[in-house]
Amino acid sequence: MAQKANLLTIRKKNRVKLVLENTRIWITIYKLIGNLNRALFKKNVSLINYYAGLNGSCLNLSLALFYFTKKILFIKRKFSKKKGRVSVLEQTPYNISESFGKLFNIYNLSHYKIKAKLLNRYVSKKILYFLFTKLKRFRSNLFARRLHFFYDFLKITALFLNGRVEIEFFIQLWVRLFKNISKRLHNKFVAFVKLFFSSFLKMPYSVQRVCRYKFLGAKFVISGRLAAKGRASSKLVKVGTFSPQFIEKPVEYTSAHINTLYGIYGIKLWTLKEKK
Repeated sequence: MAQKANLLTIRKKNRVKLVLENTRIWITIYKLIGNLNRALFKKNVSLINYYAGLNGSCLNLSLALFYFTKKILFIKRKFSKKKGRVSVLEQTPYNISESFGKLFNIYNLSHYKIKAKLLNRYVSKKILYFLFTKLKRFRSNLFARRLHFFYDFLKITALFLNGRVEIEFFIQLWVRLFKNISKRLHNKFVAFVKLFFSSFLKMPYSVQRVCRYKFLGAKFVISGRLAAKGRASSKLVKVGTFSPQFIEKPVEYTSAHINTLYGIYGIKLWTLKEKK
């Protein structure tokens, strides 16, 4: 059998075990990506996913970015076809060349390649319109005074259904949503979760044809002092024919904690999707 190429890589989700002699360089790359993520956040840009590979003396870095909207008309001004190809890295105050220059001088790297991909271009309008018609009645209560976040929530959901957003980033939207609502809206939040995931199973054929993945089911669990009660409780929302014991089909799982004025809440999410 032929020997595989010696290519060390790191990903945001699946990270390989690194050799001891190369640990320092990967720790430095993680720090640089963390600084870049904070600089992009100041420009209202989120780093969804990244990939870094070291091939000899060349460093390859690819970034998946998503623009969050501040205003409703911001999207027309920012994502026009003429301005859509402007490099996001050039707009950030974080100087790429100086930071990577230090890395090259220490570890004797010759050059690097950076590719930035904007995920806003891959948002399907059919999925976005379908989700808007199903969930628009929650704009006035759960998304009060944050209409731009409601639109970004739908866009990232459309990207999640097409497999372009990982579940680890998708659950952060639920953390942000639950953290900003009052205790009297906790029951409405559970109703929103049930309608949200059940709407995926009722998609018309014209919308299902656009999706790359077929949604089969989900399980959502939130625990804590719901409605600011004296004792902690949990709510379970189960949609579709879902079972964690599926072996032939991949089940995605993630969890997160939410720090609020009423205490700490926990969220767990299981999703089951299969590629068409």
